[in-house]
Formats: sequence, C-alpha cells, structure tokens
Amino acid sequence: MTVVKESKIKEAVEKAAETEKVQVLNVEISPRPGATVVRLIVDQPGGINIQECARFNRAVNRSLEEQGFDLFEVSVEVASPGLDRKLKTEADFKWATGRLGKLVLREPVGGNNVIRGRIVMADSTGLEIESAEDRALRIDYKNIVKANLEIG
Repeated sequence: MTVVKESKIKEAVEKAAETEKVQVLNVEISPRPGATVVRLIVDQPGGINIQECARFNRAVNRSLEEQGFDLFEVSVEVASPGLDRKLKTEADFKWATGRLGKLVLREPVGGNNVIRGRIVMADSTGLEIESAEDRALRIDYKNIVKANLEIG
C-alpha cells in the first residue's frame, strides 16, 4: 500500500469522525489480498453502542467513496474500546480521570509493579492514581508498560 493511499484512508476516517462527533482511538490499516482492512476503535463521551459503531462505519464508507475508493478494495471494521479500554496517551489518561485503572510498571512504585486504583489526575509527564490502600501515587508515563480501565 502506498503512503498516499494510507494517508487518504486516514483523511477519510478523520472527516467521518468530525462529522459523526466520534473519537478515533486507534486506526490499523492492513493491506490484504483482495482488500485493505481498516480496523477502527472508536468512542464518544459517555460511551458508544453497536448502533453508533454501525452508523460510523457507514460514514467512513461514504467518506472513502468521496476520496475515490472502490468499497470492494477497502473493508472497514469499527469497534468500541470495551469496558477494559487500553490507555496509551496523555489524552487517554485525562479522559480516564475519575475511573478505575490498572497499570503495569517497568519499575516498582510503592513496592508494586502492578497498581490498581482510581486515576485522580493526568498531566504532560504522568498521572496520579489513588491505590486500593488509599495511597496517592505519582506515576511517570515512561514507567508504564501497559494500562487499561478496570471494571469496578
């Protein structure tokens, strides 16, 4: 797949996201024999349901057609992040403020490599999480190997 083609797909996704007021959390473009598969993880404030995912799928397909793509050459898959949404970016952690999270760390903090608790705040360098023991811990993003929401 050419860089231009991938760029046009991303542009079509961004246009549909803006129109539908959907936050695109992840875009995975996989060239395959027969069709390029575009997998999207999306969300909205307050969550997103299957009907909204289907509506966004149709909006992306319309946007791809406007970009000149034949819908037989691109297959779009849209899904929600799920209840255990992965947290990767500063924006993800800011969005997750007030929610329960699980962090796997490179180096222990407070004697633990795995921290579960409520995310209190997030800024440009890291976050503060209130652990199950009611201890507020400061965690730098560089120390996080993996993070996701916890179902409470």
